[in-house]
Amino acid sequence: MRVRARVALTAVVSVLVGLSGFGAATTASAATAAPVKCAARPTAAGYVKTENRRPGATGWQYNARAVTHVEAFADTTSARCGQTVRLMVSTRAPRATVTAWRMGYYGGAGGRAVYTSGWFATKAQPAAVVAPATRSPRAPWKPSVSIRLDGRFTPGSYLLKISDSRGGQTFVPLTVNDPASTSPLVLVSEPLTWTAYNSWGGSSAYKGAKITYADRSLVASLDRPYKSNHGMATYLTDEYPLIRLAEQRGLDVAYVTDVDVHRWPALLLAHRGVLLGAHAEYWSARMRAGFDAARDAGVNLAVFGANTAYWQVRPMSSSFGADRAFAIYREPELDPVTAGDPESSTTRFRDLPAAQPESTLLGEQYTGCPGRHGDMVLTTPDWPFPPNTTPGTVLPMGVRQEFDKVIPDAVPANADLQVMASSPVYGCYDNNSTYEANVSYYTAPSGAGVFAAGTLGWVCHLYSSTCLYGGATDALTRSVFTATTITLITEMAQGPLGLTHPSHASAAAMSSSMPGTGRVMIAGDAGEGDGDDSPPPARFDGEGAGTPVSWLPSEVTVGGIWPGLPDGAVPTDG
Repeated sequence: MRVRARVALTAVVSVLVGLSGFGAATTASAATAAPVKCAARPTAAGYVKTENRRPGATGWQYNARAVTHVEAFADTTSARCGQTVRLMVSTRAPRATVTAWRMGYYGGAGGRAVYTSGWFATKAQPAAVVAPATRSPRAPWKPSVSIRLDGRFTPGSYLLKISDSRGGQTFVPLTVNDPASTSPLVLVSEPLTWTAYNSWGGSSAYKGAKITYADRSLVASLDRPYKSNHGMATYLTDEYPLIRLAEQRGLDVAYVTDVDVHRWPALLLAHRGVLLGAHAEYWSARMRAGFDAARDAGVNLAVFGANTAYWQVRPMSSSFGADRAFAIYREPELDPVTAGDPESSTTRFRDLPAAQPESTLLGEQYTGCPGRHGDMVLTTPDWPFPPNTTPGTVLPMGVRQEFDKVIPDAVPANADLQVMASSPVYGCYDNNSTYEANVSYYTAPSGAGVFAAGTLGWVCHLYSSTCLYGGATDALTRSVFTATTITLITEMAQGPLGLTHPSHASAAAMSSSMPGTGRVMIAGDAGEGDGDDSPPPARFDGEGAGTPVSWLPSEVTVGGIWPGLPDGAVPTDG
């Protein structure tokens, strides 16, 4: 006989001892049946330290014992206390449970279970429905369970882990936000980019059913599961290590998504620094305007990735509500709005009639050559790099997958842009070509500091011995990236970086035809050497190697970032 259970926060929560595939036991707070009142100030000063003192567990890891083709998605990318999140679940199993895991440090466990549902009925839901005109797939599924967020859901970054009764598992990322937060830092999650790459239903913004670019989706829908990495997309490599590190340091961070920034661009102004993970490629015009306004108001920006703010997208509504899909035609002649409103055309920001190269915000821009890797060569490794790091230091395989470059005549207005790393990447498009990847930093007239890592590999090197983008992580690379990130985000939280760490224009042997507004000295200018007399490579031998882990797609083994280091300690020279 099939057991059907209506799930609500007021329901008695099932005890999941012995549930096949469930993994580690949840905490007592997750099993509490009675709702908890929403806090008046859930992100008050010190909330991250308080939260991470609570006991964590490793049950958030993927450890399925069966393949049941379980998939799921939520009707929103973010929610706040008092709101309800609906989950659409499809599986061959007759029932399932969901556990909400807040991701952080938690003494090295990496997550804390805040809520577990009872059993709810499940079934295999219908196949994708594809809009013929735009080749956009969506999942025409009915809600399986609803979760009303209460005070147990401390704002943060969450994985909703769905475990079915036959041992299958999948995940749904969710951001729990606090609209009134004034935490020093805010981290922006990137579901728009995850969705553009999502091929669930047969098409992504890159390839269609015929596996060709010409057959790609012209509109990408959030109303479907993420096909890759058990529903997590690239969360574990592009965002989680940065979240884990910030929370391990006890830094107060507010959490929002790129959809939130599109809806309320001014929310960035409530913080001192904005953090972006590895791959925030797809932005709306409102997002770009919001980031520009934040920088011009003195809000610091750190981009720990590459290929950022590259494509302009136009959010659209679906049956689930506003901003649940977005147009990305790429070619203006295909976009139906181009003739009447060319500035809203979904193409590269740099190709709009009023061009907005990403470099005028970030200091550098994407140059192509996906899938290539190389050593990072530090040229002027000033602050925030470790103070003993010398020019010429080589960080093995520090450049991964995609990378950015400084274009001297397309740099931010009235800024002295500092090129901190100039790394050759070989074999782009042919065996004879060489491209250059940069790490850059500048301080704007407002006082805001803007740091751009210029590589997709920075975040996944922060925690792990294996990076999704290209394999093993070198201990030196991880140590320098980790120490640099700690220094940067800690100082960002104090206020405009230009007041304490002004940038200095540095040599850069690069060129472009784009209009210029700022200053980068070309190699050979007065006051800068030609780089030929650089000292030999230096090594930074701080702590930070971490425990070897296998990120994807198998079970994730979690360990501390720096085993044995006292709380609050920063890696130092060995």
